[in-house]
Amino acid sequence: HQLPAAGWDVRSGGLTDEYEKPGSPASAHSVTAMRQEELDLSTHKSTLLARADLEAADRIFCVSERHVLWIKDVAPRARTVMSLGEDVPDPWHQPQPAYDRVAHHLVAAIPKLLEQQFGAQLPTPAAKPDL
Repeated sequence: HQLPAAGWDVRSGGLTDEYEKPGSPASAHSVTAMRQEELDLSTHKSTLLARADLEAADRIFCVSERHVLWIKDVAPRARTVMSLGEDVPDPWHQPQPAYDRVAHHLVAAIPKLLEQQFGAQLPTPAAKPDL
C-alpha cells in the first residue's frame, strides 16, 4: 500500500498473452480476493512485459523460479531478478478460495521480501522503475 505513496513506481506484467490479452481486466475472483486484503484491482489491466521494461527495472520480483529463469533468458541485462522465496500457485480458473489464499499469501510475503531487501525503512525510490 505504501510504495506508490513513497514515490515508487510499482508495476505488474505478464510473461505471455496465452491466457489473457493485454488490456484485459483483472478477474472477478482476483478483484474480490484483493478487496478482502484492502487493495483495489478494479481498474487493473493486464500488460505484457517487454525486454526494455525488464532491463530498465531496478528489481523484479517473480511468483516462481520458472519466471525468474524466463526473465533472465529474455532480458539478460535485467539487474536484480528474484522470486518471492517460494513458488506461488496460480489460481487461474479455480474457485474463489484459491484466489483468496494467493492474495493473502502475496500480501504477507511482499512486505517481508521488501524488508529483507531494504531493511525496515523503504528506500528513497531510484530513478529507474521497479516491476
